[in-house]
Amino acid sequence: MPGGGADPYRPVFDPTVRTIIYVVCLIAQIVSVVCLAYHYETLGATIATCAGLLAAGFGVAYNPSRKV
Repeated sequence: MPGGGADPYRPVFDPTVRTIIYVVCLIAQIVSVVCLAYHYETLGATIATCAGLLAAGFGVAYNPSRKV
């Protein structure tokens, strides 16, 4: 930003909340694959879509090299 006096980026949610959301969404993605294996396509697709939207809404992105 112009001026150089900008504060460093601070996430809205602390790392613990983001990690919990990441793990919950990862488990939901696994459940959606299991639902697809048992031919519940609509349920599996809904779970997969909602888990992705939830993770995106919280700004969760897996980046092991990120330094907070």
